[in-house]
Amino acid sequence: MLPKKAFNLAMEYDLNPATTTSSVVLIHNECPVAFQFQAVTEKEVESVVKGLSSNKAPGHDKITTRVLKACLPVILPVITSIMNNSFRTNCFPKAWEMAEAIPVLQSGNFEDPSNHQPISLLPILSKVSERLTTNMKLSKHQSGNRKRHSTETALLHVTDDFLLAIDKSEVSVVVLLDIR
Repeated sequence: MLPKKAFNLAMEYDLNPATTTSSVVLIHNECPVAFQFQAVTEKEVESVVKGLSSNKAPGHDKITTRVLKACLPVILPVITSIMNNSFRTNCFPKAWEMAEAIPVLQSGNFEDPSNHQPISLLPILSKVSERLTTNMKLSKHQSGNRKRHSTETALLHVTDDFLLAIDKSEVSVVVLLDIR
């Protein structure tokens, strides 16, 4: 039987769209194979959680990395299940999307709002999910949130595709988005 805290965690992040549509964001379920996530193992989740820096600031849920690491032996199956359900259903818990914005002084007069840079503090489990998806779980076509990939590499890839299509006398269709 799960301890009360772990049970509450599982209930708060129930990813079953039929029971709690208010706590999840539903995403179109017919994703191309290139953009579907693979299931993660408890060992992978444990590795990511243990690899988190203990001085990371918690998000609005106030769950610190230190507390998550201390409870990990008990809640690891629940966290792994939540992550896999999220990947399988293409649903991401709304609670993990909510950020606490904190203004941080960059330089100059602290009373001038233009001298502050907003920092978004996300829940620790959101950070765990992000690390799991970037650790070989993202498609090779994904440019964002990957090391050595950026808007520039995405544009180079698209330009290369266009040039190859021109060489083959193929027609190309473009939908332009602001990818700054």
